Amino acid sequence: MTVFDRLKKPDKATRLIEKLSHQIDVYVLDLMMPGKGGVAVSRRVLSVRPDAKILFCSGYSYGSLAEDQRPSGGVDLLLKPLSARELLGRIRVILDRKIRETETVDTL
Repeated sequence: MTVFDRLKKPDKATRLIEKLSHQIDVYVLDLMMPGKGGVAVSRRVLSVRPDAKILFCSGYSYGSLAEDQRPSGGVDLLLKPLSARELLGRIRVILDRKIRETETVDTL
């Protein structure tokens, strides 16, 4: 597993997405990023990799976010503060789901 350190600037994250999207299994994005928000970055991810798995983290409850800051339905969201165990556990769930989806497609 490769972990990319926290990228403080969304433009840097966008360049990394474009360059390495085929190597990234799960994107962990904060909803409230400087400049572009996590939702805007996730839209860019999905334009490059429609099958991408995205985990959002936020210190704000879903209901307190402005409409353009809310991720669309069917996404994973963890509320901060969170422990490393919670984060890794959710990533494991997402990766296991991805494996099951791949196995289902392979059997068709």
